[in-house]
Amino acid sequence: MTAATSTLAFGPAKIGGDEAVRLRHESQTPRHGQTMTEGQSQMLETSSKQLENRSKRMRQHLKKIGGPVRNGENRKRWLERVAYDSGLTYRKAKSVWYGEPVRIDRDDLDRAETAIHQAKQIEINELRARLAALEQEIEDEVHGVVARPASAPSAPAHDGG
Repeated sequence: MTAATSTLAFGPAKIGGDEAVRLRHESQTPRHGQTMTEGQSQMLETSSKQLENRSKRMRQHLKKIGGPVRNGENRKRWLERVAYDSGLTYRKAKSVWYGEPVRIDRDDLDRAETAIHQAKQIEINELRARLAALEQEIEDEVHGVVARPASAPSAPAHDGG
């Protein structure tokens, strides 16, 4: 009987933290001399695919958050900026970017998605301000062109000289 099943035999015990992780690991991992069951194999494969998908999604999120490398910025500075904006550590952002094995939690993805939303809002506000400035510039030019002919002095008189 494994530790997980013996615990269940005693009734609903409250297990948390490291003990729960250990028990879950023991129930999913075969012991020495045992082979992995098909269910365990599928569970590990599914878990592996989920982690891989999370890493891919996080890399896409980092691209969206960071945008292109700015003037005077190298890849390391870009990663530092993106890590800060996304709420990741530099090490985790670097691992994601270069495809190294790293654990991406749902919280990491949520923070990155929030950062993407904030980056989009900042971009929208900047574009609105730029559009307003362009509209004002056009309006000034239109009023300036219309006002000039009305206020332009008549042709200078020749003094017959």
